[in-house]
Amino acid sequence: GYADVFPWIEFGDPSFEDIPELIKKKQMTPLLTQSFNFSRRDAMERAAGKSLVAGIELNNHFHVSGDPQFWRQQISQAFHDGFTSVKIKVGRDPKVEIPNLLLLLELDSSRPWLRLDFNGLGDVEYFDQIAKLKPIVEFIEDPFSDSSLWEKKGWPWAYDQPQFEAAQVASQL
Repeated sequence: GYADVFPWIEFGDPSFEDIPELIKKKQMTPLLTQSFNFSRRDAMERAAGKSLVAGIELNNHFHVSGDPQFWRQQISQAFHDGFTSVKIKVGRDPKVEIPNLLLLLELDSSRPWLRLDFNGLGDVEYFDQIAKLKPIVEFIEDPFSDSSLWEKKGWPWAYDQPQFEAAQVASQL
């Protein structure tokens, strides 16, 4: 079977260079364990003549980067190129990000299409200031470490950082 190993060193995974040695020593990390589980499952399905991805439609997002003043331009181009969702990493410079995020309502306010990834850098004040974005937000990723605060705000959310409390992707996704 097939699976990938994509280490995020900044989130505690071993480096790509360290992984072969860990495998040789049979020292399994959560990343390696999950990768081997996926590979084993894929092998079993292939042996049975099945595909794990048949019939699954993936909705990948366009990753917006760079100067917030150019976000609208990048997103307009992404929509033109056929993307239906975009993701922006935010939380580092609220004074610049928030006004530019609010301008995104001009692009398409008819449906959720925006994914915001805070990597734990969000705070309640930031979310209060972007409340108008709720109609276009698919989910907020890793808003801040205290999920009880997040749940009170009523946004759809997701997480990918294991140090955060267990969370769930919003049911509307």
